[in-house]
Amino acid sequence: MLRIKNIKIFDLCAYIVCLLSIYVSGTAIVTIVEKQVIYQLLMLIMFISSFLFIIKVRDINLFLKKYTYYLLIGGFVFVVNFLNYPDSANVLILRVLYFLAFICFVKALSDRGKEIGIFLYNCIIFISIIALANYILIHILEISVPFSVVYNSNGIRYNMYSYFYMENPTSSLVYNFRLSGFFWEPGVFQIYLNYALYRFLYCNERKNKLHFIVITCCIALSYSTTGYIVAAVLIAIKLWKDSRLSKKSKFFLSIPVAVVIVAVISSILTKKKYGLDADSYNARFDDLFTGLKLFFNHLFIGAGFNNTSVFTEATGRNRGNSNGFMQIIYTMGMLGILVYVYPFIANIRKIIQSKEKLSQIIYSILLLVLNMSEPLCFYPFMLLLLSEQYCKLSFERLRKEIKNNG
Repeated sequence: MLRIKNIKIFDLCAYIVCLLSIYVSGTAIVTIVEKQVIYQLLMLIMFISSFLFIIKVRDINLFLKKYTYYLLIGGFVFVVNFLNYPDSANVLILRVLYFLAFICFVKALSDRGKEIGIFLYNCIIFISIIALANYILIHILEISVPFSVVYNSNGIRYNMYSYFYMENPTSSLVYNFRLSGFFWEPGVFQIYLNYALYRFLYCNERKNKLHFIVITCCIALSYSTTGYIVAAVLIAIKLWKDSRLSKKSKFFLSIPVAVVIVAVISSILTKKKYGLDADSYNARFDDLFTGLKLFFNHLFIGAGFNNTSVFTEATGRNRGNSNGFMQIIYTMGMLGILVYVYPFIANIRKIIQSKEKLSQIIYSILLLVLNMSEPLCFYPFMLLLLSEQYCKLSFERLRKEIKNNG
């Protein structure tokens, strides 16, 4: 196969899809009106590129038989929602199409023994290096870097240095400038950083140790409470499970680490609760309890996909729910929980080795917590991770059969 500097064309196309899936799932330009044409174009390129990977799927006839089940699942979810809340039909059909395209993409990678997580990890490292370099230039070295001022639909200002680095200057009112990369806020950036941290700590592929420094520095500069807590738990579990450390070493090592982590998180929580971020802090708790109340009011099929009106009416605030998991359960009910949660639980039950089972459990809890911190559950990145779980569940045995037969 053709190569460009030792990178196969197949891999290059995979990196493009992964980078786009991350970019469109949280970039600030999603909320900037004058950038919507660019955003929609990137979404279209991502969708077409993902779907075209079907030509690289091995034993297409066997694949299409399995693929029919996903067409039926997607069709069923669409019909139920259309009867329940027809206003969101056009948005939901796009999400279903993205999911079906990602199934083709992940399956084509799997057939070649490639894991989607490795591509996503490398893309996040690339994004993090760019973000950290810009932050150092602008705020530490204090080099004047030109930027343009843009505003989103809610009137929030962004200093746009490039399409890969933007800042919200209002964040500096409480903290030093919070590192957010090209995302609409640091809380979104930490989701990708902690996903990369998980892969660095728990996955077997070889990685550069400098990546750990880049990831942790970016998390630290995000000033995200959720980011700190998740990163601390991931690192603590890894150290506790490390057989090279004695129990006594683990105990004495955990004390100063715990003290520092608690002190930093307490300081940030205090600023958020009583400072300029108090409204946001309190709103997140309201989002959690309001989401649960709406879920019990619309238990089985939810209030309707993308139905934000029930939430705004319940809260009296002109904004959506910041808790992605709550958004799933109150808009799609038990049906949404089944679609999103089932493949993770099924894959955990399928694993025999305890080490791999623990890793999958940590990964599943990680995605749940991260989805509760930001409403990214219906964006392409999360749909891509969901399609990965369905592929593991449905096509792993098929891939082994193909390998044995030829």
